[in-house]
Amino acid sequence: MKKRYVITEEWAGARIDRLVRALHPATPFGVIQTLLRKGKVTLNGKKARGGARLAAGDIVEIRERPERAGTRPAVRPSSGRAAALPRSPAEAIRTAPPGTRSAVAGTGRREWGAIGAEIPILYEDDDVLVIGKPGGLVVQPGNRKDLGSLLDLLEVYHAKQAVPKRGTDRDADLPPFPYTPVHRLDRETSGVLVIAKTRRAARTLSDAFSTGRVEKRYLALVEGTPSPGSGSISLPLRVMKGRHSTAEPVAGGKRAETRYLLLRTTSGGQSLLEVRIATGRTHQIRAHLASLGHPVAGDRRYGEGKRPPGTRLCLHAWKITFPRPGGRGTVEATAPPPPWARDA
Repeated sequence: MKKRYVITEEWAGARIDRLVRALHPATPFGVIQTLLRKGKVTLNGKKARGGARLAAGDIVEIRERPERAGTRPAVRPSSGRAAALPRSPAEAIRTAPPGTRSAVAGTGRREWGAIGAEIPILYEDDDVLVIGKPGGLVVQPGNRKDLGSLLDLLEVYHAKQAVPKRGTDRDADLPPFPYTPVHRLDRETSGVLVIAKTRRAARTLSDAFSTGRVEKRYLALVEGTPSPGSGSISLPLRVMKGRHSTAEPVAGGKRAETRYLLLRTTSGGQSLLEVRIATGRTHQIRAHLASLGHPVAGDRRYGEGKRPPGTRLCLHAWKITFPRPGGRGTVEATAPPPPWARDA
């Protein structure tokens, strides 16, 4: 069954793939791109490219039912000749109350502000965006319960800036949504996250991470006091898949190295550590510190200890230094420590 939409002024200039995402926010963006490639989405009766720009009065038809992808439409068709449209990404940002997400970002468990509010921009140039990720925000959608993610919010941020220049072809095949996180942070971990804005930058930064040319420093509040006060943990890790995957130190696992330094102890029997990692394995810091008998405070998966009120996992990506794509020096970005680290 086809769904037909007439483009209004507020959607003029937007990309057609962003419109489809706004209509069906629970549909993975890769599925939307596949529908476009297969001609299931048309613009004025013709197969549409994802980068095609919309104009007021254009007719968009979606010929694939979202139920086939296991999703629900965000907007129910009206009884007239055409269905109602959601607000455009830019319009949603301008009119949404402070602290809320737009329709494009979905309706996750927590309502985050636009990039630059609750999610501060720590550094940005033509190739790289560095943000301070809050704890509790998933980077990539993992399942249909996670309708909101950092990538969803970045789509809104990108759409707000990607206004077509006067005189350009609105149907030009523009580059796809470019933002690519080049390393991982767990959902509950806060702090610095580096995002490539171009494919070239993504390749350059991925190579820098894999060859050890990136320095990452974390802050961790742990149970007890490690002795000695500084050291290195070199236990190999293997990820055990399941409903909740965990990393376990086992012979034959992947090489993993974590260095720690005791900064200070608290009156409650906890310690604040600075942690550096030479490798980037899943849950590496959490698994390694737990193996010492000093799990991260608030870590339910590896031995939860007492956590300060109002906090989640007490692990924060504090600083990062990496080579700037193009060989133009280095970038150092710092995410200010959260209250549990400042007050420890």
